[in-house]
Amino acid sequence: MWSDAILAYLHFASIFTLLWFLSKEWTLLNAGADAAMLGTRFVATRESLAHPEYKQALIKSDGSDTVMTGCFDGGWPYAQHRVLRNGTLQRWEDVGCPPSGKRVGEEDVVATATDEGKVRRYDDTPPAEGMRGDVLDCCLYAGCGVGRIRSIEPAGELVKALGALARGT
Repeated sequence: MWSDAILAYLHFASIFTLLWFLSKEWTLLNAGADAAMLGTRFVATRESLAHPEYKQALIKSDGSDTVMTGCFDGGWPYAQHRVLRNGTLQRWEDVGCPPSGKRVGEEDVVATATDEGKVRRYDDTPPAEGMRGDVLDCCLYAGCGVGRIRSIEPAGELVKALGALARGT
């Protein structure tokens, strides 16, 4: 049911900023890293199926508002995720981070999908296009490099820039 939302997560910045962002990731590869994760960057592309409010939250982030947490483990028990801080996370932390089954508002529906699928407060589902409700209380996945993302660009431009860096051109 949430495959489009997950794909949107896997699938933004002026060309200058985009190249700077990618050069940092490419530097990691040249330094011997086996891989560089670019998931958040692809969420904030024109083609991404992420909800527009989620994309804007990523652009506005300076990177200091991400945290590794187990808050959003509905659907993925005990999983830790890096996310943007939001109202759900704040409320959960304010009451001492209770475990699943003992959380206030666990049955609250914070958003609904176009197919009438319900997203509960602690679900691991990110906001997707067409969702209605308080989508910014959903799980807002964001990697450590989110603070370098400043605009929404076509995914093709991102891929071209990455290819140019890989070729050294």
